Amino acid sequence: MKFLRNLFDDAKPSFSKGGTAEKYFPIYDIFENLFFLSRNKTKNPIHIRDALDIQRMMGHSLAIHISSNVFWHVQHWKPVS
Repeated sequence: MKFLRNLFDDAKPSFSKGGTAEKYFPIYDIFENLFFLSRNKTKNPIHIRDALDIQRMMGHSLAIHISSNVFWHVQHWKPVS
């Protein structure tokens, strides 16, 4: 995991404001949040967080839904006569 962390840290300046790939920052952010939890922590004691981050859970559910739709369409595909 340290290799991936170093890889993301080295690539971040290119995706940050003023970098060469600035317009692709949201894609970079998706993949970084998929592999690592957010570095922003809540400071308010009344806010409860689970071990599973909301962004990561939604990313996984999106991947599952897309793959299930693709496999369903492949299975039920009929050529046009």
